[in-house]
Amino acid sequence: MGSRAVTKPLYKRAVLWVPLISVLVLALVAIAICGLLVVKQALAVRDSLNKALPLVSTIQEHVTSGDIEAAKSSVADLEKYTQQARSDTGGFLWDIGESVPVLGNSLVAVRTTAEVADALATKVVKPLSQFSLDDLKPVDGRIDVDQISALGDTVTGALETTTASQKRLDSLDRDGLVDQITSAMDKIEPKLNEVADLLGAAKQATDVLPAALGADGPRNYLMLFQNNAESRGTGGNPASILLVNVTDGAITIADQASSRDFSNGGPELITDIDDETLKLYGDKIGRYMMDMTLTPNFPTTADIATAWWGTYSDTPIDGVVSLDPVALSYLLKATGPIELETGDTLTPDNAVSLLLNETYFRYEDPDVQDLFFAAAAGSIFDALTQGDLDIKELISQLTIVIDQGRLLYSSSDEAENALFADTRVAGTLPESNDETNVAGVYINDTTGSKMDYYMDVAIGAEQSCAADATSTATTVTLSNVLDPAKADDLPGYIQGPYYDHGRIATDVVLYAPVGQTITDVMVNGKSKKPNYQGEHLGRNVAKISVTTDPGQQTVISYTLSGKTDADAAPLEFWHTPMVRETPVEVARCK
Repeated sequence: MGSRAVTKPLYKRAVLWVPLISVLVLALVAIAICGLLVVKQALAVRDSLNKALPLVSTIQEHVTSGDIEAAKSSVADLEKYTQQARSDTGGFLWDIGESVPVLGNSLVAVRTTAEVADALATKVVKPLSQFSLDDLKPVDGRIDVDQISALGDTVTGALETTTASQKRLDSLDRDGLVDQITSAMDKIEPKLNEVADLLGAAKQATDVLPAALGADGPRNYLMLFQNNAESRGTGGNPASILLVNVTDGAITIADQASSRDFSNGGPELITDIDDETLKLYGDKIGRYMMDMTLTPNFPTTADIATAWWGTYSDTPIDGVVSLDPVALSYLLKATGPIELETGDTLTPDNAVSLLLNETYFRYEDPDVQDLFFAAAAGSIFDALTQGDLDIKELISQLTIVIDQGRLLYSSSDEAENALFADTRVAGTLPESNDETNVAGVYINDTTGSKMDYYMDVAIGAEQSCAADATSTATTVTLSNVLDPAKADDLPGYIQGPYYDHGRIATDVVLYAPVGQTITDVMVNGKSKKPNYQGEHLGRNVAKISVTTDPGQQTVISYTLSGKTDADAAPLEFWHTPMVRETPVEVARCK
């Protein structure tokens, strides 16, 4: 019987596997090459974005300095990099790669990040960079409200793009993303959030500013100048007031008054004031015009100021603004030196001493003092509204002024008040500890003089934390820096009529953070019962009356007691802005 050839199954024949393996190897090589090409594209995207991101800050610097041509050049570079990044996330291979498991998720994230960056460059940064801050400067006493409206339209479009971009990044699946991709996203997102916050605030401002500047009809504002040489809660004795009219952006001084133009000390309150405020500060807050700034709650002061003005003029008031001479000295860095009608030259270095101290040595007659203050206020106002302002420096100095609580504003329009809500400009203590955990220290002079020019204040606090409670040991140090040998040489208007020469009498009003209580009050190491303790503005409050002799210090120590919310923001102190800066040191819980 002949032998029969044994036939191998097809799946075991080399004739099948050799070509299949070859095809598979070639396919794997092709996939690897494609993968390398896609990776190369992704790395190119990363490099482009790394070059683009620093340009955002550069463009911001150009815009704030008024160098629009430099801003345009940097915008062109920014667009070049972001468009290149976006271009590198396209093509046949990339599209295929996005459908591959694991790899695809990373490529989608890279493409989305590149598209977001390009949208920011072309629809946010570029249109905003076309505006110069110099366009917002007053020219011949007028601010161009049409320019502000146009800026508002641009801001609105930019905010819409930014918000949409935030949503796109938030929707990405980050599981399995490589570090290089998450690193790029981590650089984009903070910029995106920062831009969104700035645009949100800018939109609020551009929404209300045209009307506030009289685009829809004349506006009248009271401007209080608080004299820090006679301290009050939000600054000082508001003895000088300007009435400012704004019509279609044109700003003028319509009237001017001093404390002696009002009938102080009448038997009735000038307006309704809540019982808590009256218990803490006494009815003088509503019977004497110069005491309306005792409270740290500026809306209360604004209501009282409006009522006082109503006894002097029938002009309706749309808002109240407050500044002090220290703030004006900062703003002089933007206006340059100002020549006064008296022949004096106001500079950042001499404005505070001249307005808050030297004037009383020079002029004994209070009426002459008022005329000097009025002339100075008018000259500074003219410089701010008509002069050649350094707008970048103005913004920088205004930031300092606001941080120190020296610029306050309250409007009769709630939409305008909402713009400044929860900021220092509003002049209101926060209602909760969620975002800003604030304790307050406010200085009210009771000397009846201008002695607080010589008063320095320092605040220190050390938190002690336990599992179930938090307490803070706090000190407020009042320093009378007057040389005792010079006390008898002070003019009577500075010394005041009630105390030994050089002595400063003060009501120190302490506000606890929301939910805490002021306990264990001591003055110079001795236990002290507060002159008043109760509730005000939703907080526990204590008032301590002290006197401080020349060259001496008064140290008030107390404890902020009680459990605080675990999610509360870090403790900080808001305080009366004094003639000189008030150092604050807080040793916080870790």
